[in-house]
Parts: sequence; C-alpha cells; structure tokens
Amino acid sequence: MENIIFSSAHPDDITGSAGTMLRLKNRYKIHMVDMTRGESGMLREKVSFDECAAIRTAEEEAVAKMLNADLHFLGEKDIFGEGFAGREVCERAAKLIEELKPRAIFLNWPLDVHIDHVMSNAIIFKALDIATKRSGYDTELYFHEHTVQTKGFNPDCFADITDVFEERNKLIRLYKCQNRNDFLVTCKTLDARFRGSRCNVMYAEAFVAFYPEKLRTRPTIFDELAAEKRG
Repeated sequence: MENIIFSSAHPDDITGSAGTMLRLKNRYKIHMVDMTRGESGMLREKVSFDECAAIRTAEEEAVAKMLNADLHFLGEKDIFGEGFAGREVCERAAKLIEELKPRAIFLNWPLDVHIDHVMSNAIIFKALDIATKRSGYDTELYFHEHTVQTKGFNPDCFADITDVFEERNKLIRLYKCQNRNDFLVTCKTLDARFRGSRCNVMYAEAFVAFYPEKLRTRPTIFDELAAEKRG
C-alpha cells in the first residue's frame, strides 16, 4: 500500500482535508505529520503549554486511530512563534519523506495569516528539496485552505466529500479543545458547501496542485478520486 503524507502545523490543521483523507484511507496508508503539538492552543483558558500539548496530542491520536493513520511529530514548539523551518527539522522531515516515499503530500497553502502554517509549508518544501537532490525522489503536492486564514487561494482540484460528510464532522469533533461551540464544524461546513457549489456537488474540499512535469504522465490522486465516483 502506497503512503500519503498530510502535513500540518498543529493538531486540527488537517481539518482542511479531512474528508479527502477519509476517502483515501482504505486505498493508501495515511501519515499525519505535525510540526508542533499545538502547545499554545488553550491560552485563553489559561491552560499551560505542557497540559495543552498533552490534550491536543491525545486528540490527534484519536483522529489517527479513526483514520488508521501513523502519527509523526517534528518537534517544533507552538510557543510564542518559536516554530521555524530550520535545518534540523527540515532534515528530519526529509528523512521521513525518503523513508515513506509518499505518493502525494498534502500541506498548508503558503500564503496564510498564521505564521506557523507558513513555516510548516516551508519545512516540507525544503525537506522535499533535500530528498529530491539526495535520492532523486519527487511527489505530487496538494495545498489545502484554512477558511479565513488562507489568502490568495485559487483551487484547481476538488474532492467530492458528500458521501463522507457526516463522518468528516465526527472526525472534526474529536478536536474538542479547538471546536468550542462546534466552531470548527460550522466553518468547515460552510467551506464545503461553497466548494461543492463550484463543482456541482453538495460538499467538496478544494486544493491547489503542484507536481513535477515527470509525474504528469500518470493519473493523479484526484484523477483516481474522480474515476472512483464515476465507477
């Protein structure tokens, strides 16, 4: 079974492509790669960094179990903007890419108001550059959005998630500490309805694709998803 990486800055960031993960999980081995453990995600509740990290790690583990996914943390800290695309973390990510040889990598769009989303994108881009130069490896890349935080996003790929929509909501609700008053589910529902209206389905997730010319001779992940719906 081929591997697919879903990379994010914090636990819960993968909600931008959660429906697509659910559609892919029985055909590919899913790997969730988090830059941080989301240590500062509960400062408003006066929860300490360590306690918050434990809570959010447990939530991410529950999501990984639902997806039958492997979970990887790159070791950066979500504390006062201390996550950077430094040499060591990029090298760790490169080694993971070389080990897994993923069919595709899904990651944050690089233009975002949240600097951690930008840094997590930079880590994967640099890691892929290292892996490509060292071992000649390359892969499909797809960028997802984060509702109002993402800027300048003009998608060219859509995944119909209508059939897994309720399951996706169940997955999103596992991120309890970030889903206050069902906020995440509400935002992602609005996104999915809007994106679905762009491709004539009830609910969809949107992506920007980037992949090297040498990979264009084979069907992409989204070609396969479209064929699955037709079949």
